[in-house]
Amino acid sequence: MSKKQVDDSLRTLQIIALAFMSSGVLYVGALYMLGFADPSPLDDVQMMGAALSLMALSSAASSFIVPRIAAPMKPTPNMTPVDELTLGLNQYRVRTILAFVMSEAVVLFGFALAYLGQTPWWCVPFWILMEALMLVHFPRRSAFLSELSEDARSLAG
Repeated sequence: MSKKQVDDSLRTLQIIALAFMSSGVLYVGALYMLGFADPSPLDDVQMMGAALSLMALSSAASSFIVPRIAAPMKPTPNMTPVDELTLGLNQYRVRTILAFVMSEAVVLFGFALAYLGQTPWWCVPFWILMEALMLVHFPRRSAFLSELSEDARSLAG
């Protein structure tokens, strides 16, 4: 696997990250274009606000935990540097996309809350948190290479 292949793979992940970030903008834009009625004064909506906020925070925390559990980087002792690089890149892709999905769920909870009767402004903090998480999880060459052995790192350039 060459440096160009690694860069192309990371560039693809960066494009996916930008697509997820753009979708958050579309969700917030859709809320304001739908033109919701007056906010609901019901206590149920207030309780849903607390519940959905807690679920959004859980999803935000999960964006750090679930990818590491689902796709751990575990090279075997007899693995060649090329195999380790390939495994590492595949695992990095899986972890990064899982982190993106968990991060995007945050803005969806805000969207659901606004749709249930809260003011559309309730979606903005959820959107800001999602965008911040996406920036934290944004694919970087240094983050990928830090998990590899010295031999595999030298192959990636």
